[in-house]
Amino acid sequence: EEEAQLESLALQQQQLQEAKRRTAQEVEKCRFSLWDVEQEISDATEARYVQLRRAEIQMQELTREHSMKMADMKSEAQREVHRIRNSSRRLARTIAEELETSDFDQALRRSGELDQKSVELLQCASKQLSSLAAAGA
Repeated sequence: EEEAQLESLALQQQQLQEAKRRTAQEVEKCRFSLWDVEQEISDATEARYVQLRRAEIQMQELTREHSMKMADMKSEAQREVHRIRNSSRRLARTIAEELETSDFDQALRRSGELDQKSVELLQCASKQLSSLAAAGA
């Protein structure tokens, strides 16, 4: 009876060791699975960081380009206003010269035409400046 009991205990011990071995294998599998999941999370986090950094750099570049274009447009508008003013001055001189040298009625008509052109040019410049101001806001 003692021998049977020892055999039973040896069998139980063997079964427990086998269960312990299977459990250790399952724990190892879980560790590998956990490591894989942690690696996937790390990779996804890194990819998201890289994506966000690229977007930030692109936004900074677009902001810089926008500022440069706005400055260029403002300079262009200022040059256009200067050109219009100079043109208006030349037109005024031309009118004055025509008044001195030609028929007064013809000069008045010419003056009216030139005045209209000056008004149109100034309106155009004003619209451009307003557009620039609105775009820059």
